[in-house]
Amino acid sequence: MAFPAAHAHRAWHLVNARNQPVGRLAAQIVPLLTGKYKPTYSPNYDCGDFVVVVNAADVKFTGKKMRDKIYYRHTGWPGGLKERKAKELMELKPEEVIRKAVLGMITRNNLRHKYIEPKLKIYRAHDHPHTKQLGEQHEPLPMAPRKLKKSWHPVHGNNEYLENITIPKEIRLSAMALEESGGGWGLGMGENMGEDGDFDFDSAEGGVSQEEIEAIAKAMECVDFEKVSSGDESEHERLVSIISKETKKES
Repeated sequence: MAFPAAHAHRAWHLVNARNQPVGRLAAQIVPLLTGKYKPTYSPNYDCGDFVVVVNAADVKFTGKKMRDKIYYRHTGWPGGLKERKAKELMELKPEEVIRKAVLGMITRNNLRHKYIEPKLKIYRAHDHPHTKQLGEQHEPLPMAPRKLKKSWHPVHGNNEYLENITIPKEIRLSAMALEESGGGWGLGMGENMGEDGDFDFDSAEGGVSQEEIEAIAKAMECVDFEKVSSGDESEHERLVSIISKETKKES
């Protein structure tokens, strides 16, 4: 479904670059600028948000990049190729370091040049002129973790529900039986479930949808797992029927 940019809801986000690696910071900013985290995202429409980055002078490089990394530019004249090391550019224009990293992750076209680039506001220090749009009590977005998980959201951070959910072992065994019989679960329960019942959502192929989480929650509420563990066939069949019914809905 096409979603015209004129009707897009544009939010303002504040990002604190202090002590954040350049690449990780850029990976957090790009989905906000392009609007890729929204369900209404369309690659040929401008549906992104405004992003205000502060403390650009305190951004950091990992390893030896500060010393070895080289930025190139061309004046447009013959022999006009210029180069500058990351350390020199950080001293002169730290804003450009972040800008180059972010724009390098976005497709180079008219949409980027005319609409996406102007929405990126970068400032060397903590002060910025966008208090009216952000509000005086606006808090910076949570810092992106070293390894981005599927439960990570660029605005809200980690989804605590996905992080803390524990699935009983009986569901794993029943789901494995369904997979062997051809019923399928779609999550790879046998491969991604630990012996303690903790499900690894990030290893699940294709991620975990809200419908699948609801199916798991429903099974956990409706089944007496003590009876299942003691070998009660009727309760075990009840568990299998709930899982099978929910998976058929999704398919």
